[in-house]
Amino acid sequence: DKKIILNLGSEIARKQIPLLIRSFGEIKKSGSADLLLRHGEKTESSAKLINELGLEKEIIYRNGTLEGTLPDYYSAADVLVVTSSEEGFCLPIIEAMACGLPVVTTNRTSLPEVAGGAEAFLIQDLTIGSVVKAVVSVLNLDSDRRELIRQNVFKNAARFNWNESARQTLAIYQKILNI
Repeated sequence: DKKIILNLGSEIARKQIPLLIRSFGEIKKSGSADLLLRHGEKTESSAKLINELGLEKEIIYRNGTLEGTLPDYYSAADVLVVTSSEEGFCLPIIEAMACGLPVVTTNRTSLPEVAGGAEAFLIQDLTIGSVVKAVVSVLNLDSDRRELIRQNVFKNAARFNWNESARQTLAIYQKILNI
């Protein structure tokens, strides 16, 4: 019965976790979300920021979760938010979409392509205002629009599978080795 924002991964600088935490503070003030669930470690700097913003009860960290339970996290959330300034490939986006979860991510590096372009809500700038605007728009979707997005994210996730990945990798090796 709570609106939950989900974020997974480490807290290395390119993940922009301070931006996510500050943005969540504004989203919380607007009444659009109740919890931010972070799957990953909590650094000292994040703990300090969370305390400064008074969000100790609204930002929950889980670390060491078994891989098989991740679908439960995706299914419980209302949106996955990825605030990274750069990524090579973001598996949590595909995992979230495979569970029917809408995604908000940045328009940086490979993220729009992985997210399927129009299938995700893209953060235009790495600013609190841009993050808040994108996340709140997803959290305030009407049920018909949410269901349409759910169907589209399933389709996007289906583009990625290990058999196809292995086939394409083999084709590259064969081409390089002239087999």
